[in-house]
Amino acid sequence: MRWNGHSGIPSHRNASSNIGGHERSEEMRSPCGRHCVDTVGRRDRDSRDHRSSYQRLPSLGLSAPNRSIASRTSVFGAILLFSLIVLLTSASAQTFKGLYTFCSEARCSNGSAPSEQMVLDQEGNLYGTTITGGANGIGDPAGFGTVFELIPSSKKTKWRHKIIYSFGAQPKCADGCYPYGVIMDNLGNLYGTTFTSDTGHGIAYKLAPNARRTQWTLSVLHDFCELQGCADGSGPIGRLTYAGASSGAFYDGNSPLYGTTGVGGSGKHCDWSSGCGTAFELVPVGAGWQQTVIYDFCSKENCVDGYWPSGGLAEDASGNLYGTTTCGGRHGASTCATSSVGGTLFELEAAGAAPWVETVLHSFCAKAGCTDGQFPGMSVITESDGRLFGTTRLGGQPCSTSMGTCGVAFEFGSGSPSKYTDLYDFCSLADCADGFYPNAAMNVGALGVLFGTTYYGGGHDIDQNGVGGGTVFSLNGGLHVLYSFCAQSNCADGAYPSSLVMDGAGNLFGTTISGGNFYGGGTVFEVTP
Repeated sequence: MRWNGHSGIPSHRNASSNIGGHERSEEMRSPCGRHCVDTVGRRDRDSRDHRSSYQRLPSLGLSAPNRSIASRTSVFGAILLFSLIVLLTSASAQTFKGLYTFCSEARCSNGSAPSEQMVLDQEGNLYGTTITGGANGIGDPAGFGTVFELIPSSKKTKWRHKIIYSFGAQPKCADGCYPYGVIMDNLGNLYGTTFTSDTGHGIAYKLAPNARRTQWTLSVLHDFCELQGCADGSGPIGRLTYAGASSGAFYDGNSPLYGTTGVGGSGKHCDWSSGCGTAFELVPVGAGWQQTVIYDFCSKENCVDGYWPSGGLAEDASGNLYGTTTCGGRHGASTCATSSVGGTLFELEAAGAAPWVETVLHSFCAKAGCTDGQFPGMSVITESDGRLFGTTRLGGQPCSTSMGTCGVAFEFGSGSPSKYTDLYDFCSLADCADGFYPNAAMNVGALGVLFGTTYYGGGHDIDQNGVGGGTVFSLNGGLHVLYSFCAQSNCADGAYPSSLVMDGAGNLFGTTISGGNFYGGGTVFEVTP
């Protein structure tokens, strides 16, 4: 399996790409098609330090970032010293704990490559997914992904890992393969999606426990690409969302679920054979579920409405949905083959019995050099006052990597006229000590403080790409690095973090897709700001 860092979607070239007898084109396997580079591959057993090769640099066709000669000059030496002082000062009150390391069992039967935001239940247990690993399948690592639970001890000094479900248990992945995040309802059931299945196009599923929560039963809510030409979508990405999710409420089990697919759909101006992606709704009807596409991307000429959704959706108190697309928009060409197009921030507004209405709130690369950001991250978050917060993987002010730009954090304000604001340009410090390539959704904590992660940077350049294993940061006027990964030998503390979840005490929990003590299978961590 490959991991597409550009869009956050796994794709696969081996047996998985022919699941169910449906041979798929390169574009069908990955919405980035030939314009993305691999970021998950096989683990290198010959590597002396056993570091994973899961995360090759997702550079949108660009080479891995090499430090410029200028960044090593004496001019930047003083900046580096100042940066270190700032980082030490800002990080002095933070604590970091490694809670669990994946791939610690033979053939990674306990899971490998955790991804997406975890969910906390009322007892403080954590639930999440790993893209690969588990009890089923072949290859290295074996398995088609897991749903896991981490249970803390009474004093939260130790955490016990338990596999809830290993995908690929049914022939040809009829139960799905390669999961991507879960949500929880108020009865403790879990809901999620997988990128592929027996049809090769993914499923939405529900996991229901028995009374003692010792056994879980999976039911398929929807098998994508049931309609001709995958008009119902293909390759769901990101977590599902629902009314109340932004406030931290559990799903009520009855209201609609919303999500996106990376490809598929019926956008009438889409020139890609695999489709340009959809936004969809899942509604419980009787004993089953009904899936409806609420928007087909690239429905407008030149894909000014965007295409290839970046991740999941966010719902506000009025029922409007918000998200991002990796490509499209009003600025530049209509194909991601060029670097002049930057994606969109969009709103989907329910119009009663009428179709949903899409409005592009911001087309990235509106400014010269894409200083307003390019290729937005996995998702946005909504505030009760109508503001939206998000990140872009690239764009912003020039930085010292071969990418040229290193991403921004942004705010989109409510009101008329609405205002787009660049909150921070990453890699503003020497050696990108403040991180770069922010890919995951942020969180809003007490007093409006934003918390998030960067995929790369941080100053500990011992990761396999030699650019740093990423950071956890807070943003409140200025940016403060709370933790920089690969601070431990062989990145035992993890590398390449994903989204965070916050408990009632303000502690942050997250995963890294790589690193750890056991062949780089990824980690679960806690940071106390």
